[in-house]
Amino acid sequence: MDIIKQILFGYMALALTPSASLAAWFGPDNYEECILESMKGVTSDTAAREIRSACHRKFSKQTSNKIATDLSAYELSRITGTGEVYVLSDGDYFRVELYNGNGDITIDKLTIRLIAINGKTRTSNDYEYDLHTAGNYGVLKPHSTRVYSTRILKWPKGAKSDWSIITAVGTR
Repeated sequence: MDIIKQILFGYMALALTPSASLAAWFGPDNYEECILESMKGVTSDTAAREIRSACHRKFSKQTSNKIATDLSAYELSRITGTGEVYVLSDGDYFRVELYNGNGDITIDKLTIRLIAINGKTRTSNDYEYDLHTAGNYGVLKPHSTRVYSTRILKWPKGAKSDWSIITAVGTR
């Protein structure tokens, strides 16, 4: 009888969680979002297992047919956009607006090489973007545009910037 009470409590906690209520209206787009949205405030192991199970059932068909692969040079060239460095009082940031010109690939992860050009000196750093994480605005679907930003290392005073996408992972 104790286990039944735990399960019922878990379901009640899930139903009363604000993020779970919002997910019911708008719904998560993928398994990871389902877990992140539904687990907020959950303290019961039983409820957590039920949430994982429910998210898996909801998104197993969506993910089972998709295969994550590294993009070819041609596919990388079809991701275009503009980027800019911002030097702010709380730190330095790189903001990029990207367009995915690939018709059948959703971009899940990418690595951008940011180059500081100061006279004849060029310094580069690579920044990885996992587009599923909370700080980003979601994956880059085919023929769509999104804006991403990330905090970067201290930007050299007066340096100009250049950037390129050096790797990307997508699902078909």
